[in-house]
Amino acid sequence: MRLKGKLVTWNSGKAFGFIRLFEHTQNKDIFVHKSEIKGLRRQPKVGDIVTFTLGNDKKGRSRALDAVILSAKKKKQNNNFKEYNLFFASAFTIFLIVSFWVGKLPLELVLCYLIVSLVSFLMYYFDKRASLSGRERTPENTLLLLGLIGGWPGAIAAQQIFRHKSSKKSFRNVFWTMVVLNIMCLILIAYLL
Repeated sequence: MRLKGKLVTWNSGKAFGFIRLFEHTQNKDIFVHKSEIKGLRRQPKVGDIVTFTLGNDKKGRSRALDAVILSAKKKKQNNNFKEYNLFFASAFTIFLIVSFWVGKLPLELVLCYLIVSLVSFLMYYFDKRASLSGRERTPENTLLLLGLIGGWPGAIAAQQIFRHKSSKKSFRNVFWTMVVLNIMCLILIAYLL
């Protein structure tokens, strides 16, 4: 049987909170971990209405399982699109390496892409950690600039692996514009060589 309650506390750093049941059959608030909240498109917040099934942890304490925040249901996303992003970034990296082997691109350009992609990947990683701990964040313009100068394959990998900057539509739109501009510049460079 699904129960209904309100989120009365939420610790975003540790990704857990407590739900107070609407029916006062229990005096204690129910623990809920973010991993048990299905279909989120935003961070949980105090006051959210939650439905869940009641379960117990290994020590026998009550906890919410299979929770859903009613106002934060995620729109069904096409996971294939995310897989295509990773495929596209991987295919592009292989294309760069093969282009070097057949003499179409200089080694310096291929190494530049690989190094900037690694830097970009690490910047997304550190920005994700900063967002979880409330520390100073990397400006979005810096992340976008890294994509423009060739770090977008690493950025795509980081977006998918760390689930960071992968759902903010305004950022994604500018990011993909940077990807297209970078590829156009690469085509121009390859044509001039």
